[in-house]
Amino acid sequence: MRILVCLPTYNEEENIEHMVSLLKKYQHEFIISDGQSTDKTVAIAKQLNAKVLERSGHGKGYAVKDSLQYASENNFDGLALLDCDRTYHVEDLNKLISEFATADMVVGCRNFSDIDFLRRIANYLMTGFTNLVFQSNMKDMATGMRILRVEKFLGKINAQSFDVEPQMHGVALREKMKIVEVNISYSERTGESKIGIRHFFLILYRILKERFQR
Repeated sequence: MRILVCLPTYNEEENIEHMVSLLKKYQHEFIISDGQSTDKTVAIAKQLNAKVLERSGHGKGYAVKDSLQYASENNFDGLALLDCDRTYHVEDLNKLISEFATADMVVGCRNFSDIDFLRRIANYLMTGFTNLVFQSNMKDMATGMRILRVEKFLGKINAQSFDVEPQMHGVALREKMKIVEVNISYSERTGESKIGIRHFFLILYRILKERFQR
């Protein structure tokens, strides 16, 4: 069983060396999916001999779609997604990998008390709305750490931005895939957040859209 780790990046020069070093330390196969960074992210990654793929569009959704295609073409069974802002701990990937053999999607669930107040409320609302619409019982819909079974998700992701998280959950719930949730650690991010209030409403819209997608 082969798992490819995708590290989506956009202006992460503060974090890229740290994350790449840890991925190498834990011997993960990985790629950097860059969204047209204007800082030194790509240059630093290449200096570290990391494989960098320029994704087909700026937003995070393109990173997932393009990386699924790359993983399929290179015979990977799973695609692990890991944000590059140091909020997620690379060592937790092994917890998710250990559950992947019998799952279609493994989700790293944060303790919301570790998230700052405003984002905590937003995460409660987004996850609660997902559970209401899908009649599910998910713990963390918007997490930036998960593993997808490539063959199950290939060709089904078309979100362009941060609404890709609810789309991944929506696809899995709608198609009754096996989802396994694993508790993970979460830390304060390093660098500027890329998510704004408009993304919150985009995410809510995506949840509804996925629920009634046919």
